[in-house]
Amino acid sequence: GMNHNTITDCYNTGTVSGTGSNIGGVCGYSEGTITSCYYLDGCNGEGTTFNDLGTAISAADFVAEKTFVDWDFTNIWEISGWIERPILSSNPEIKINIKGAGTETNPITIPDLESLELIRDEVNAGRDFSGVYFTMTADIDMSGKYNSGSGESWTPIGKDKTQFKGVFDGAGHKITGLYINSTEYYQGLFGYLGLGGEIKYLGVEGTVSGLYYVGGVCGYSIGRITGCYNIGAVTGTDNIGGLCGFNDGRIIGCYNIGAVTGYIDLRYGTGSNIGGVCGINEAWYGNASITNCYNTGTVSGRRYVGGVCGANVAESNFTATITNCYYNSEKYTGNAIGTNNVTVTNVEGKTTAQFRSGEVAYLLSQGTEGSVWGQQLGTDDYPVLSDYKVIKAAKGDKDANDNDTYWATFSNLNSDVTLLVPSARNLNVYNATVSNGTMTLKMRIDSQVAKGEGVLLKTDGEYVNVKANKTNGLKAVDYTDNNLVATPATEQTIDAETGYKLYRLTYNKVSTKEGLGFYLGLVKDGNGVISADGSQLKATPGKAYLKVSPGAAAPARGFVFPGDDETTGIGEIVIEGDAGISGTANANDRIYNLQGQQISTPVKGIYIKNNKKVIIK
Repeated sequence: GMNHNTITDCYNTGTVSGTGSNIGGVCGYSEGTITSCYYLDGCNGEGTTFNDLGTAISAADFVAEKTFVDWDFTNIWEISGWIERPILSSNPEIKINIKGAGTETNPITIPDLESLELIRDEVNAGRDFSGVYFTMTADIDMSGKYNSGSGESWTPIGKDKTQFKGVFDGAGHKITGLYINSTEYYQGLFGYLGLGGEIKYLGVEGTVSGLYYVGGVCGYSIGRITGCYNIGAVTGTDNIGGLCGFNDGRIIGCYNIGAVTGYIDLRYGTGSNIGGVCGINEAWYGNASITNCYNTGTVSGRRYVGGVCGANVAESNFTATITNCYYNSEKYTGNAIGTNNVTVTNVEGKTTAQFRSGEVAYLLSQGTEGSVWGQQLGTDDYPVLSDYKVIKAAKGDKDANDNDTYWATFSNLNSDVTLLVPSARNLNVYNATVSNGTMTLKMRIDSQVAKGEGVLLKTDGEYVNVKANKTNGLKAVDYTDNNLVATPATEQTIDAETGYKLYRLTYNKVSTKEGLGFYLGLVKDGNGVISADGSQLKATPGKAYLKVSPGAAAPARGFVFPGDDETTGIGEIVIEGDAGISGTANANDRIYNLQGQQISTPVKGIYIKNNKKVIIK
């Protein structure tokens, strides 16, 4: 404001306003000296006239070293480009490891805590990052600086007046040691995510305590949060969620496994709107939605408490939707949503066993934006953001040992894949062919499936893992040896080629789940008339259908796995190389090795004959 000594090598980019005299971009009044000092041209507030102390320069000149006469850009200053002004590089508190242009293809990188703090400070100082892309390049541990011992609490990124509106990509990394102990609004790693802003693929681990609008990832959001999770306790008075306190944007494919607590404070709050994923999903500024998310943490509060969301409220002409979301009903025994004035779809509690089995991971993946979900069966107790995708098999008849069997068709148009089950379970993968009214299943030597190839699988559990191979290059089996065809990438009706018949895996009696097998495809026309002659088939992505050639003498009905007495128009189902199919037989006492290959002159070893293991000594 007033200078009596010296000001050297300084600059200002903030707005300066006043109604009197002696107002300047660098200094209001000076009786001393001002040397090599600059301010952003146009930073004077409306109606404010600056004096001539300091030099006005354009935004473009602020990123040019030559602008700053006699400044030391070797030892003191540096210009990182994206920040668009000089930075004190010699300051031990600031380490400029940030690179990138902030575009989608060349985002600004965040390698460490200091870089994250610098971005936070820029946002909270009022910088608008709309349309700017950031990406983390490593995990960040905050615990050394922000913890209860040091007493230092993390200041969130974004406030109600200075919202974060950029795109923050965690790239699968996590921030650990987050510590917030505050009595303020808008608390979380991010305080306020503004319109157009996005946080994605980021994990947060720590403890967060605030007042209103508190969440592990974000306190208040009117943007988009995708593929994020929170591990750790979240506490506050009102509008408290494991992932986000208040949502008027979109939350997709996220989860929380930390305890969420809403407490009563007679001075500040009532312990209301407390939810495992989100405290309140309220359509106030636009349409609010929570999709394909889950919570396995405990939830407690005074009123409007839910395993998924505390309150789901639509105002005016907007909509508030919660779709395909789940919570652990053994950790929280109340309702999925504390209070709700609109319709929700597939929002319910599931047991720990259902989470562990892969059921919830499968359900979460069924939405249009659920592809982030996976779970390594037998290893992960809960769904995670994983490459181990989960598919569901249909329950068939029991095998010869009175154990349940499960069958599924499978195909993948994007890559070669491996089908997997936990080590204690069994998995067989087959090719299927039809000839002279007989379907033959030939067991493959492994569970590798080529890109664009259809297969049939049999296992002893309802859920199976699918993991994309790192490289492609598998050769698909020729159609003459495998009549299973991959389904398209989108659900659609397929017309059979002239003379061909199409079969799909389904039940003879769908309502009672009886008679699992391949049946002629059926479709319903615009008048509601069902056609079941195999000329058409409604194909579901990720499945496979059976395409029977003209010379195969295809049966009129289909092929049922249990046995010949339940089939029509076929002589038998030949299962090559499998000893566990009830009611079937290998034709003519043929002998097969364990890879499913027919052997005419077996030597010593273990073989398959008439669906039984045979030891030849």
